[in-house]
Amino acid sequence: MDSTRKITKKLAGTAKGTGYWLTSMGNEHGEILMSVMTAEEGSGLDRMADGIMKRYEQAGVDPPVVLYVDCGCCAVTKEKTKLMTRFSKWPNLIVRLDIWHFMRRLDLGCTTDAHQLYPLFMSCLSGCIFEWDAADLALLREAKAQKLQAQGMSSADVGKYLTRKELTLHCRRRMRGEATTVALVSELLDGLMGTRGHDSLGVPLFDKERMEYIWQHQRKHVKCIQDPPGVALYTKTGELTKGGVRLPVYRCARGSTSLESFHLHLNRFIPGTSANSLNFQLYLLEGLHRWNQDRRCAALATDPSPLRCYSGELLHCVNRNYEKLYGRKVAPEFCPPSRYTGELIGVQYLFQQTGQALQDMNPDSETTSQLVEDISAHFDEQSDRVTGQTDGSDVLNTPVIPEDLADYILNESHTTAFFNGLDFADGDLLFSEGLIQACEEAQATNSVSTANAAPSPVSGQQQSLTEVVVHEGEISDTQLIRAVEELGVDQQTVPSRVEQPVAPPNPTRGMCCYESVLVI
Repeated sequence: MDSTRKITKKLAGTAKGTGYWLTSMGNEHGEILMSVMTAEEGSGLDRMADGIMKRYEQAGVDPPVVLYVDCGCCAVTKEKTKLMTRFSKWPNLIVRLDIWHFMRRLDLGCTTDAHQLYPLFMSCLSGCIFEWDAADLALLREAKAQKLQAQGMSSADVGKYLTRKELTLHCRRRMRGEATTVALVSELLDGLMGTRGHDSLGVPLFDKERMEYIWQHQRKHVKCIQDPPGVALYTKTGELTKGGVRLPVYRCARGSTSLESFHLHLNRFIPGTSANSLNFQLYLLEGLHRWNQDRRCAALATDPSPLRCYSGELLHCVNRNYEKLYGRKVAPEFCPPSRYTGELIGVQYLFQQTGQALQDMNPDSETTSQLVEDISAHFDEQSDRVTGQTDGSDVLNTPVIPEDLADYILNESHTTAFFNGLDFADGDLLFSEGLIQACEEAQATNSVSTANAAPSPVSGQQQSLTEVVVHEGEISDTQLIRAVEELGVDQQTVPSRVEQPVAPPNPTRGMCCYESVLVI
């Protein structure tokens, strides 16, 4: 069981700021049993614990033996911790502290994680806690030596060719024991407290006083990270052949590493920076379903199914119909979901604590029907606005151009203010062609006004819309105010005199900005 707060920052709308923690529980296969958002982490998890224990009971499955947590692993004065009281229906449950969180507590005594000796310290700290199984390591060394000899390489120092991934995949680890771990960690900290813990610039790795205080209080938790006796934490999932030697493939169930990975992916389940309560809940449920299905397939020793689909209803129908015809299932590893137990998930759990209500999205409800109608009406309105309510004409070939804008561009020298630095590229090209056409039509009908207008800055040439874009900001206050009036912009936001743009124009967007006046 593990909690995170990062994802709660994405909850927006009326529920913003009400969620404090998102707590998840997983099993030995990495599947998520429950993920809830709460307003508090302590007593607020009682209902979640009751629901999980009831689900195990109804399914007829033996309760778990070990529970790994990030805090609350042991009690100082009481015989039972709060967690043991919360899971009272599982009297034989053993609570253990996750080793990664234990190491992170000691990490707080370092001056910075950018120190040159920081990676070495964390690696040595792991070595003080774990040791590799001798039989598994010897078998891996033999396979690696055979592989190196087949490649024509020397196998004298085979240890340096072993990678971290190979060790994790083919070798099991076990704890060194409480007394040995305390002695090794104390020796490591004492050795790096002095000058041996300084980098090349003389910066110490540890804050001595802080590290001594942390180790004084954390050494009592060394017993909380030890493996419970008689519990198999490794599962054999397959075999691989290297150098002619068959190597087993193991999966470890120790700790809450899978939950840390899940919380990392949880931020990707919910796209963007925020989501209202309804969208947050939908993204969370979809992510949970896909995560569990991937973990279930990875936990099986059989080959993955060629049918790649996350729809449980579709897989169930395909399996049922295929079995009727051919007597077997397309995806035999698929297990249809059981009956809903009434447990609250995600945002629903939070709203049960805060008294809010999640929007009803039942397909047959009146709220859903009204929401669908509103969305359809909104898209129809947007479609009519874009097409200009034309009779089937191509909107890309006939852009909608304001009638007064073409007359304004041809009358005065305001063209230099509107199109200074303009580049008709990419998406703006279609707009410019339509604008040129509108200007030419306006020029044909207003030949008298254009003949009496002021001389163009590029006289002697046949001006087009693109040829006007050659001069910089030569526009008077009167002309600018007139432009603002015709465009419907508040004159109070217009500067008295415009010399240069505040920021350089962005040619890819086709606009330039004169302080608070944005001209497109």
